[in-house]
Amino acid sequence: MKISPLPRGVKKVTLTAVDSHGNKATRQFDLTYDKKPEYDSLFDLNNDGVIDNTDVQYVADKVAALPLGR
Repeated sequence: MKISPLPRGVKKVTLTAVDSHGNKATRQFDLTYDKKPEYDSLFDLNNDGVIDNTDVQYVADKVAALPLGR
């Protein structure tokens, strides 16, 4: 989700989660958009200049593969 076109300030965010049984939970919270997030190359695993779903999914897969209790 790109937020850069939005004017800066406080935004109301609504998050809805749905589990595999169709149960839903919805929460609202305020998000303050005041400056562009800083880029950290440490988290850009495929070195494409963007921290995106590809990078996040890679880390999630590695964490999910760890044995329980670690």
